[in-house]
Amino acid sequence: MNFADVNAAVGDLRHAVNTQVEQNAFKDIGTRGPTGAADEAGFLRLVSWSYAFLYERGRIVIPFLLQLPGQDAVAAQEHIKTRKSVQTLRTWFFHGLDADSDRDFEIGRAASDWFLTHCKTTSPQKPGDWTKAFAGMCEQVSQVAAHCTSLISDIAADSERAHLQFGALRLRIKREWQAFEYDQFVEDAATRLGERIDAKGFRERRLADWRKFLSALPEDADLRAEMQRVSDGEVFVHFRSRLPISSEELIEAFALTPGQDVLFGLEMARHLNSTGVVDKAVLLEQLSNVLNTVR
Repeated sequence: MNFADVNAAVGDLRHAVNTQVEQNAFKDIGTRGPTGAADEAGFLRLVSWSYAFLYERGRIVIPFLLQLPGQDAVAAQEHIKTRKSVQTLRTWFFHGLDADSDRDFEIGRAASDWFLTHCKTTSPQKPGDWTKAFAGMCEQVSQVAAHCTSLISDIAADSERAHLQFGALRLRIKREWQAFEYDQFVEDAATRLGERIDAKGFRERRLADWRKFLSALPEDADLRAEMQRVSDGEVFVHFRSRLPISSEELIEAFALTPGQDVLFGLEMARHLNSTGVVDKAVLLEQLSNVLNTVR
């Protein structure tokens, strides 16, 4: 098994998806493929290319197909494991792992186990080791592609299944936006509040929940309008939860004693801010009046 076999199998899947499900739903893989099979560099490129296939271009289609009922469940589970192995090997190769981290330890052990299974060593060194690892990866990834192509063919041959399952997949594709597409919603929401925000950082912690939200909407929903409402609400809460003035600024401005005085000052500052006092100088002036009244 070589890279030409993998590329051909993935090409067959791409053709099946783009002709039977949705035009251009499965785009070409732009990552450069390997040119050799007997060294670490060739294996690294194969892992990178396989990751692009399984987690980027096939991010929606492949998991959807592998969870469908009525297929060989054992084979489907093996292909799910292959996806995980590719992710693990990519992380092991390209990310610095922390020896003291339990999670990183598990990643390192999983990578070592994969090599042990496919080339009989926990750490490939010789050209023969890399050749075996390369062939093993090619075979696993080719099998994923071939299995998914077979599923597409089976569904297409049954008009009722095609209507239901391809329809569900089209809806999933329609709603599965690229991560960066959410950033504009976040930036626009912050701009309407007169604020600036790191849209990518804000989005990364919420992306999974946003995708689940969109996938659960009715078919006739206006996705962009719904996402705008969600981002408006979450960005507002984000800035609303921020204290309008720091405790250090309170202590310095009013010579407060750390403890209850500072807590009361912060509560009053938040209350004034919630009533529409956003300018810091005005906030301090009104806060001074409140604190002088209770002292």
